[in-house]
Amino acid sequence: MSQIETAVSRTESTEQEKLVRYIILLNWIVLIFYSILDLFNKSYASSAFMGIGSFLINPLCFFLLKTKKANLAKLILLTNFSLAVFVATVTTPYDDGGRFYFVPISLLTILIFDLSERKSYLYGLFFPFFCYFVSLNFELPSFLAETKTQHLDADLSKQVNFVGIYIITIVEVYFFTKSLQKLREVTAHQSKFSALGIMASGIAHEINNPLSVIKGKAHILKKNVNNSTFNSDSFNKDLDIISKTTDRIYKIVKGLRSFARDASEDPFEKVSTKTLIQASLDLCNERFQQLGIQVSVIENTEFEINCREPQIVQVLVNLLSNSFDAIQSLDEKWIKIEVNPYEISVTDSGSGIPKAVANKLMQPFFTTKEAGKGVGLGLSISKGIIDDHGGAFFLDSESKNTKFVIRFTPPA
Repeated sequence: MSQIETAVSRTESTEQEKLVRYIILLNWIVLIFYSILDLFNKSYASSAFMGIGSFLINPLCFFLLKTKKANLAKLILLTNFSLAVFVATVTTPYDDGGRFYFVPISLLTILIFDLSERKSYLYGLFFPFFCYFVSLNFELPSFLAETKTQHLDADLSKQVNFVGIYIITIVEVYFFTKSLQKLREVTAHQSKFSALGIMASGIAHEINNPLSVIKGKAHILKKNVNNSTFNSDSFNKDLDIISKTTDRIYKIVKGLRSFARDASEDPFEKVSTKTLIQASLDLCNERFQQLGIQVSVIENTEFEINCREPQIVQVLVNLLSNSFDAIQSLDEKWIKIEVNPYEISVTDSGSGIPKAVANKLMQPFFTTKEAGKGVGLGLSISKGIIDDHGGAFFLDSESKNTKFVIRFTPPA
């Protein structure tokens, strides 16, 4: 497993633990609330079960989660919640709508278990419904039956339970959505570092060349500065070369810093297509030259885009890197960047993408690359960035070569 895959996996695990922690806390609050409500309703068996159980089971779940036994913590959480609802419904002398709590409990299964955890997943879905069907015909023992005293109005109870179920479901979905959003942001940032790692050798070479020039010119200047044949014109010419070379290094480093940082909160600014393309090529050119890949830029027009520059550069670098991986072993190796009115396309010498694969390209974590060469985030993240910019990002299925198009919305 590559470092980026390991980082993504670790991030997923951390976010899922946070989600489970939130759900345990939510469960704890719900059980305390209903233990008090059932005490008021004189349903003492239900009140005692939920009150005592919540202060025993929920701390246990937190402890198991902390000791890296998350799966067991989830199973106990679901079991405890299901049994609490079961006890509450069978100790109520009328239909108060409490059985519908089994629905958000089953939803918990979908939120906190991965499909790969098949046995736990099936248990989490099955157990609440098992409790539901048993509760429909369950008879309390005689020594508990006397606690089945109606105190709250039946209609009021249904309203309380409806509001409770609604709030719990909304909170669960909110926590889950927040967790997914955080995961998306982190993996998007990590994917940029993955791209930087792939480009590292080319960038190192790109910087090493001008450094060699600077070192060589400095040596010549030092050698000739006190020489009787000193020529000021030659001296100034060498200084100009050193100045231009340092500017080149500065440009590369600036591009790296801009590419690596999180620009999701940056304000939108107007940037020309020429600037965006040049910034992207500065990070990739050396890598292409090493393998003899010809890169051409066809600017049929030039326009300004209201955008977050680092994010659009990230999209272009992702496309260029994908093209590099796809064509590096071909006999004919070329990449063409074309600018048309409010549209930038990146085409390579590849023979296109099969329809079955093309339909899945934008899915997160889908990749056709070898293990360790990618986690399938580049295109899905790129699409998300362009969507956020109000544009469209797609594969041109009509092109005989592999061609991706970024289409921007013209200004009003």
